[in-house]
Formats: sequence, structure tokens, C-alpha cells
Amino acid sequence: MAVTGVSLATALGINGGVCCAFLIIFSILRIKPFTRKFYAPKRFDPDVRPKPKKLPNGLFSWIAPTLFYDEGEMLRTAGMDVVVMVRLLSYGWVLFAFCTFWCCALLMPINGTAGFLARLPPTPATSDLDLLSTSNVPQGSPRMWAHLISAYVVSLVALGLLVGFSNDVSRLRARFMSTLPRGGTSHSVLITDIPCVDGLGAKEPSKSGAATEPAGYKEERLVREAVFCWGTAFIACGVGCGALGAKEPSKSGAATEPAGYKEERLDAELGGKGSVSGHHGYTAIDDDVLCPWADARSQLRSGNAESMVRNEMATTYGEPKVAAVNVVYNTAKLDPLLAKYDKSKSQLEDITDDYIGKLRRGKEIKKRKETCLIIGYDGKLRRGKEIKKRKEVSLLPAITPKWAKERYNVGTKAVKVDALEYLPQEMEHLLGEMKTEREAIKEAHLPAAFVTFNDRASANAAATGLQSYDETAWRIQPAPDSEEIIWGNLSMRYKQRVMRSLGMWVVFIAMLVFYLPITAAIQMVVNLQNASAIPGLNVIVRLPFVTQVLQGILPGLVLKIFLILVPPILKAMARFEGKVSLSEVDFSVVGRFFIFQVFAVFIFNFLLGTVTSDLLSVVNKFREIADEPTKRVPELLGVGAAQTSSFYMSYILINACAIGGGLLRLACAIGGGLLRLVGLILFFVFMKLAGTERARYRLWAKQNYEFGTNVANHTMVLLLGLAFTVLAPLIAPFCLLYFSLALLAQKYQLVYVVTLPYQAAGRMWMNCFNQIMTGIYFLQVMALCVLLVKGFAFAALIIPLIVFTAVVHSNCTKLFRRPWTLMSAKEAAILDKRDPADISPAELDEVRGKYLSPVFKVDEAEHAALLQQAGQVDRHLKGEASGLDLSEPVEEAEDDA
Repeated sequence: MAVTGVSLATALGINGGVCCAFLIIFSILRIKPFTRKFYAPKRFDPDVRPKPKKLPNGLFSWIAPTLFYDEGEMLRTAGMDVVVMVRLLSYGWVLFAFCTFWCCALLMPINGTAGFLARLPPTPATSDLDLLSTSNVPQGSPRMWAHLISAYVVSLVALGLLVGFSNDVSRLRARFMSTLPRGGTSHSVLITDIPCVDGLGAKEPSKSGAATEPAGYKEERLVREAVFCWGTAFIACGVGCGALGAKEPSKSGAATEPAGYKEERLDAELGGKGSVSGHHGYTAIDDDVLCPWADARSQLRSGNAESMVRNEMATTYGEPKVAAVNVVYNTAKLDPLLAKYDKSKSQLEDITDDYIGKLRRGKEIKKRKETCLIIGYDGKLRRGKEIKKRKEVSLLPAITPKWAKERYNVGTKAVKVDALEYLPQEMEHLLGEMKTEREAIKEAHLPAAFVTFNDRASANAAATGLQSYDETAWRIQPAPDSEEIIWGNLSMRYKQRVMRSLGMWVVFIAMLVFYLPITAAIQMVVNLQNASAIPGLNVIVRLPFVTQVLQGILPGLVLKIFLILVPPILKAMARFEGKVSLSEVDFSVVGRFFIFQVFAVFIFNFLLGTVTSDLLSVVNKFREIADEPTKRVPELLGVGAAQTSSFYMSYILINACAIGGGLLRLACAIGGGLLRLVGLILFFVFMKLAGTERARYRLWAKQNYEFGTNVANHTMVLLLGLAFTVLAPLIAPFCLLYFSLALLAQKYQLVYVVTLPYQAAGRMWMNCFNQIMTGIYFLQVMALCVLLVKGFAFAALIIPLIVFTAVVHSNCTKLFRRPWTLMSAKEAAILDKRDPADISPAELDEVRGKYLSPVFKVDEAEHAALLQQAGQVDRHLKGEASGLDLSEPVEEAEDDA
């Protein structure tokens, strides 16, 4: 690939210059009174407790405190997920600091003095960067011992660091879990796939005594019961169905057995004669008790879903251990009402804030827009003060509710009404409808529930145990935080989630195949020698500055822009397949986005770049290659494989400067850059228009962060750096630059700026660990392949290293999997001894309210306050006594961030 040293230096200069300029601007704006809340919102947000430490006010004095921010303090103020992200970036920095020292000091001189490319005929695809890679090493040269040894050294260092960092994550996670408040995620579990609960509401039992089931459910239940309750007996007795005289299921829904067969079957199975007992005289558990579906139907005859769930947990863990049960309601009818209510509330808040801001600035607001005309000193009419028109809402006949049609005479045509008059009425009607509907769904439960225990040990045992032999019923997992729950997905059962997941993997593969031609087109741009053969492009391509920009910046930039579209699609796919929390959605995005980049950015790009790196030479010398394929093909592949690394240097450079606020941030406004230029411009514009403190607060508080995208980007840079660090050592300093800027910028963002939508207690490290291991595998496999292609006789010595890495990977997964996702039994017991025996009534009320659907948590006090303020503004605009306070709010004195 013909990215030259001049092109790469041009890209480094342009991106680095813009990045440094943006860092200086950020350092200035960070301490300015007008923008300090935008750049350190967690220092000023009253909802954030505890707050991060104050930074010095000097121009660059924030850099050192940010880089050396205490990890314990970070764990206390930002949470375990932030610590895991910083640990990932620290791992990358330490690893590539070593690789830069080792590979650049050892391998670059060996590659640069080999002189193999000087003996080959010059080709348009060869550049000066290839002299520092394995492309410059002759076939079968003993110099490749250095590359073999380096593959071992880098792999062992990477594995050693990874094991050490994983140990630290386990320790820090245990420390973080001990600080979680009682009654929330530390004491709660989520139960899904509750049997015989369909979300349709409680019904009267049928005449046969069995609970009424939804349409189409009976056949599925009969098959499940037949497999579970009869299968073991048939196998044990060695008797076929025909010999037993099996009959059709009865109309009551229960499978009919021959008279007296049940006792005979159990006697034959357990060895008893005349009694249902085992070999040691113990009575066997009845099949209907073991079968979760039959047991659930039995319990629902005399109770409801909540009592059944409580009884299930009490039977397993003891009645005193169960503190609260929140069965999830079927809010399918309420969700559209809540969405309309939230939309109307947001519109009313915006209109009220806008009117108050204009009134404070002395502007008049009337029913229609007017312009006052005044007579100037010269006797001519001039435009005077403009009177703003009041905002209106269009009522369309097809979607306008009945009460609004009657009140505003909406017929066949749309009617415009005053927004300040209509929106409060709409909110009142929607709130009334939600209250009415809440009562109607009291017995309509979904097959999911949140159970809170009085102690951590019981919650831990429930989350890690097997509740039923039938794993399509009573599936239990640790409860996610109430703020991250995707309530609509709790209605899905296991089979539906599995089918949707399979469908989404098919869609993912199709999307990957669709993306590959885009990658091929980008490779054609990078290989300018191929593009220069196209008539009309040769003149443009040969311009010096155009060539440098195209080779050094444009390919990586275009590839990055196309990758922007992938994470939102992956997030929508994760939601569709039934993920029940935002953290699960992010974990899914991390995994699939990494896989997507491995294939689209790395594997396909690498193979295509290797094959087409000298396409014109292959075409021109086809006869020579055909005559000596065993000699010429390995030469071409051995040279082209390492040449591909120059493209990835450009790609990593684009990512690094985007983090610091460089060219990509300026062009696309993406990534995690410090300056956040587009957001800053919007903040400047809307801050001037915001008339109330509430409107200003929404502009700077609660800034979000995408774990799914950022984690996959960081691990992808790790993979690219590891894969090429032995073949093209120059890539190591670029990775070191990336992780240096990422560690500074994202550590500041995570500690001082963003508010995480959830706390997953560091479970993301499992994804990071596996993706780093993937990078180590690629390092070894690529080194093996290139050494084989180069004809190195001892290339097979890398195979033991691959086997050793696989063994380490397997053992570390077994060693760390549970500490990364669960709380130890001893830790739970120690914490339970520290806490009071039972959860207090106040904590219990908080838990019951926390795990309720949002439709039950509408703040009526906030609703009344908003309607009161809107009424005051309306009366003020009409010239009536309103009591509206139009004085400018006085901001409290605050310390600098």
C-alpha cells in the first residue's frame, strides 16, 4: 500500500496541529464563567453526589491532576464502569509504551538494513515506509529470528499485563460492590419467563379446574409437560408409548395416564413396591411439583402472579428472606399515553421557558405577529418593536382526541389553537386516562418480576442458582438498575428472544457483506497508483498536495465516517432481540461492533490491500509470475502484507486526533473529543435564548456517553497495533499516541463531564478481556503467516506460543468469569453481618417505587407546578393579574471547575 512517509507526516502535521489548537481552546474555555458548566457539569449538578475533585485554574494545570486522578476517588465518585474504561486505556498505554521501546529499538534497525527492496525492481506501490517493515527482509533470511523472538516477547508481556489488570478489576469490583446501597441492585434479582403468566390479566378458572390460558398456549404447554414429566419415566422403564396405551390429552389440558399407571411407573423407576419411595426410603417429589408449568397453574387457581412469585422464592430461600415482590404490569395501553404526556410536558416546558425569557428581555407577545411603526425625526415611518406571535398547535381531525374535537369544534379540517391553552388541558386529560388505566391493569402481569431480599446472600444465591430443571421457566439474573430497564422487552419469553437473536445475527452478517464493497472502494483510493491508471484522474492524483492528503488523511477519514452509521443500527438490533437493560444493549454493541470492525476494517481490508498493493505490477508482469509462481507469489504477499500497515497508521492517527478534538471532530462532530465543537456552538446559541434556570440546566447537565462505541474503538486499535507491531514496528508509536490522548481526554470526560445511564459494576471488562485476547491471537497468526510466506524455516515455532495463549485464555476465563459478574458468598455474608437484619420500611417503600414501570411514577407535584406556571404566563399575556416573577434569577456563587 503506497502511503508514503511524506503523506503520513502531512496527515500527522494537519491532524496534530488542529488537535493542539483545539486543546488550547479547551484549556481556555474550561475556566471561563460562561462555559465552565458545559465542560465540567458534574462539578455543578446538584443531583451528582459525591462530586469530583476541583481542578486548578491554570491554562494546562488540569492535565497532570487528570492523568494522575486517584483510582479510589474515581471509584467513589464515578463508579466501577469508569474505572474499567480507564483501566482499558491504561493497559493500551503501558503495552504500546513497551512495544515502542522494544520493536522500534530492535526490529526497525534490522528491517531497515536488510536491503531486500533495493534489489527488487522499483514498483509504484513501494514507499519509504516499507523499508522499516518485514517487506524489506529477504526470503528465508536469518534476520527473521528477531521477529520470531519479538512475537514471543510481545505476546508474553501482553498476557502478563492482561492477567495483572484482570486481577485488579476483580479486586476493585469487590470493593465497589460493598459500597452499593441496600435494597437496590445489591439485594434484588430479575425473574423472567414466569410460567403461566401471559400479561392478559387474571381470569376465572375453567370448569375443569385449570387456569384459562391464552390462545395457542395449550399445545405448547402439553408438549413441554410430556417431555419433562414423562420422558424420564419412559427411558428408565424402557417401555414405548404404544405399550403403555397412551391416550390423547383430556380437554382439561392435562395429559391422561392409564389407570394405576402413575404408581407403577414411580415404583419401577425408584425401586419401591406398593409405595412411592426411593432406594433409601425417601418419598419422591411428585411430578406436578417438579414441573414448573403444572405447579404454576396449581398456584394460580388460588392466588395471583405476585403471590405465586413470593411463594416460589419463599419455598426456596425462606419466607423471612423475601422483602418485596414487584411483578411487572402489562402497560402496553399505558405506554402510548405516557409518551404523549411526556411530549406535551416537554413542549409546555419549552414554550413556558421561551415566553418567560422573551418577557424578561422586554418583548411583547400577542395572538398574532405585529410590527409597530414609528415616525422618525425626518417624518418618515420606520419599523419599531416587533410583537411576537403566540405559539399555536394544529389539531388534525384524524388524531385529535374526542374531548378536543368537541371543545375546539374540529371537523374535517385542521384547527389551530393556542399552545399555552391547549397543552395543559391535554396533560390533564392524559393524566386522568393513565390513572383510570392503571386500575384496569392491576391483574395484568407480564412474565417478569423483581424480587428484593433482606440479605445479599439470598439475592446472590438466587441470581446464580438454577431455579427449575426446565430452563424455559423461572430464569433468574441479577437485577439491573431501575433507570436502565427496557420495560417493553420484559414481555418476551426465552423462545422469542432466541428466535429474534438468530434473526439479528442473520441481519448482522448481511450488513457486513453489504459493507465490504465500501471497504474495497476505499482501498482503491488508497492505492493511488491503481487510480492513476483511470483516464481523467491521473492529472489530479499526481498533484503533490492532493496526493499527500488523499494518501494520509482521506482513506482513514472516509472509513471512519462510514463506521459512524454502524453502532446505531447495532443498538436498534439489540433492543429488538429482547435485551432487558441498557447495559445489555451496550454489551451487545461492544461485541458486534468489534466483530464488524475485525472483518470489515481489518481482515477484508488487509487481504484486499495485500493483494492489490501492487496490482499494476501484477498485471504488467503476469507472464513472469505465471512462469515462477512459487517464487514470485510469496514475494508479492510477503511485501504486500507489511505494506498494508501504513493504511492502519493513518486510520489510528485519525482516531487519535478525533479524541483530542482534531480534524475528524471538526469535520464530523463525532467521538469523545475534549472541545466538542458542535455541542459548544449549540450551547452558546441556546444559552442566550434560555429564559429560565430549568432551560439552562438542560443545556449542560446529564451529558451522555456511549460505552458500546468507545470500547469497541479502543479494543480495535489494540488489535491493529498488536497485529502489526512485529511486522511494521512503526505502528507502535501511533498506538501509543492514540492511547495517550485517549487516556487524557476520556478520563477527563468520564470524571467531570458525562453522566452514565447505568452502573454495570465493571462487567464490561469481560468483553474487553476477550477482545484483547483476540488481538494477541492475530499478532501470533499474522507473524506465523508472514514468516511462512517469507520462507523462514523455523516459522512453526510460533505454534507452541499459540497453544500456550489458548491455554492461558481458557484458564483465565474460568478463573475470572464469576468474580467479574458475581459477588462472592463470603463477601455477601460479611456485608449482611454489617447491615441490620431486615430492610427498613423506608428502604422497602423506595424499592417498591424503584421497580415500578415509569407509567406509575408520574410526578403529580411537578405536574401541578408546571400547570401553575403555564397558567401564570397565560394570564400575564392576557394582561390579567398573574403573580409571575419576571426578575432575573441570581446564580449562586460557585467554585471554578
